[in-house]
Amino acid sequence: MEWVLHRSYYPKGTHGVLQVHGRFVCFCMEQPWQDNLKNVSCIPEGRYEVLPRL
Repeated sequence: MEWVLHRSYYPKGTHGVLQVHGRFVCFCMEQPWQDNLKNVSCIPEGRYEVLPRL
């Protein structure tokens, strides 16, 4: 199953729309991009494997 996050970047935050198989799931909000600084920046773009937490 592939989840896709479409983002728009703004100085005060990152807004997104999450979709699964092209269908809307939810809106998302993250911190603005700040050179990937921990606890300050949004997650970098890329492909991630997501596993269930046991």
